[in-house]
Amino acid sequence: MGKVKLGLAGMCLLSLTLSACHGVQAYEMRKMRWVNQTDAQDVMQFEIKDLTVMGRMHAAIFTTKVRGTYVHKKGDTVISQGTLSQEAPGFILKSADGEEHRFELDKPGSLKSDDGGLWNLDNPKPLAVLKEW
Repeated sequence: MGKVKLGLAGMCLLSLTLSACHGVQAYEMRKMRWVNQTDAQDVMQFEIKDLTVMGRMHAAIFTTKVRGTYVHKKGDTVISQGTLSQEAPGFILKSADGEEHRFELDKPGSLKSDDGGLWNLDNPKPLAVLKEW
């Protein structure tokens, strides 16, 4: 009987440990909008995982990269879309047709693309968050 209780306690502890990392979603999706400095119609929309503390610990221990998706638009026309991964000091974008582009941090709120273009962060900050009563 003692071995059964010890086994059950061990299984409970294991399931608690695993659910801390993998059970509840360890991230929220965050959108980032980048506008080309020379052409305001040229826009990149990033949607990346914004990790919680537990998610950051998991990423540090298992050396995983933050991933997400992107859409590159010029006006209403989609130029490319695909996946992205966050790598210091910027992002690597891989389009659906296999092209790869690197964007590196130029200064806070600004990225520099591999072709030399500058992109400015254009995320308006909310003035207030209202709750529904």
